[in-house]
Amino acid sequence: MSGTPTLVFLDSFDHYDTNHILYKWTTGGGVIGTFAGRNGQGLETTGIAKTVPPQSNFTVGWAIKINIGEGLGGVLWQLQALGAGGSLIVLAQLTIGGDGTFILWAGNNAIGNPKTFVYTNSTWMYVEVFCQLGGATPITVNMDLHVNGNDLGSFGGATNVTLAGLLLQNQPMGDYHFFGGGVDIGSTYIDDLYIGTGGGYFGDVRIGCIYPRADVSLSNFAPSSGSQGWPMLNEHPSPSYSGPSPDDDSTYIFDDLVSDEYTALFNMITNLTDETQAVQLDIYARKDDEGSRAITPVIGTLAGLSDVYFWLGDNYCYHTFPYTTDPNGGAWSPELINTTPFGLEIVE
Repeated sequence: MSGTPTLVFLDSFDHYDTNHILYKWTTGGGVIGTFAGRNGQGLETTGIAKTVPPQSNFTVGWAIKINIGEGLGGVLWQLQALGAGGSLIVLAQLTIGGDGTFILWAGNNAIGNPKTFVYTNSTWMYVEVFCQLGGATPITVNMDLHVNGNDLGSFGGATNVTLAGLLLQNQPMGDYHFFGGGVDIGSTYIDDLYIGTGGGYFGDVRIGCIYPRADVSLSNFAPSSGSQGWPMLNEHPSPSYSGPSPDDDSTYIFDDLVSDEYTALFNMITNLTDETQAVQLDIYARKDDEGSRAITPVIGTLAGLSDVYFWLGDNYCYHTFPYTTDPNGGAWSPELINTTPFGLEIVE
């Protein structure tokens, strides 16, 4: 399948510590650290899940390392949808067998077991699955599997799901992605994960995290200390930062005026030889009083980029804004990212 998908969600696991996993993911967890990653930090997990807007097709890609000595086998990925009574229905899945080969499933029906690739113990591999849903009763699934850039084939079949009319939005669409693979903690490590839609693949990617380095527009945003906002936001696991990541109400910026913006330049990207596939702006925020408050992202000179305002609650969480291309026009590049202000606007 040619082309690249439209980015829906990504995670490098570099910008938070173990205690903050569920500030961005829906459920699950594990341990985040440099020992678990192939590029910076990674996630040691028995399973983690993310809900994204429902679509009829998805491409997912992620780096995974499994220690066979801890028990090989289990679910690597599942696409699920919301059924009657709030239950989750499996529409498609990828598993790994005890012999190290991959098995693709439409619902609970096995539809493919390509034996041209056998997993090697304790090594990183990059897995990508494209999944197209169709039909009604039952729902059908067509999947392509890529491992380390190798196309292992296309497979299709009918699921055991016959209650399509009870699925979310009364359509055969999935919106809930589960990533796992191990039988217990210490067996599965995940890094460089993306979810996209529209077809195509990004290929084996490296996903990194950069942080503010200089204020561009502070407006009326007040730092919790000092006169600059960016040092309050540059909080991440590193030898120079020993506290929790992020540190919530210890250091922050604050504003309560509609139409105010905060933007900053971020760490310089250097020595990148391949193309830049996508950018995701992550905003970690909350409100601290009654009433409503909403934000939208700002990239360059463009504000109000989200079709839906993100309404803040009393507790911190991540609001993610993925962009496969620069919303100001054109493709991303290190030079463009290095000179573009990113931030937020208060809109309600």
